[in-house]
Amino acid sequence: QIPGHHIYTQLPCDYTFSCESQKGDIKTSSDDNHSPSLMSGLRSLIGNSWMSDVAIHTASGIVIPAHKLILAMRCTILKKVFEDSANNEKHVLDMKNTSFDAALHFLNFIYTGSTEWKEDIIEELLEKAKKVRC
Repeated sequence: QIPGHHIYTQLPCDYTFSCESQKGDIKTSSDDNHSPSLMSGLRSLIGNSWMSDVAIHTASGIVIPAHKLILAMRCTILKKVFEDSANNEKHVLDMKNTSFDAALHFLNFIYTGSTEWKEDIIEELLEKAKKVRC
């Protein structure tokens, strides 16, 4: 990209908007598919390296890619950590005392607000959630 120049890309999108309410000259519209589509998009980012800027190191040695923006929105401690450092810095979160399975469930909860709780990792997940205030 040349400085001072913009690259434009046209993407075809099919959306259906429905009018929810009208007050005076202001109309409020919504996309009926927005929430499911957003949730599906967030779910697809779990463990996905696309645009990731965080590396989570687990007990098994497996590194899970994650996304600062999502982690910061959901966890106050991580938000503070990210705010106190350079924006373009790749972060490493040390979860080496956490199993890969528990870390993945933890991320699922952070990204989507829900997860399937396996009985053998419940304590581990609750400990992590309390630690980073999610």
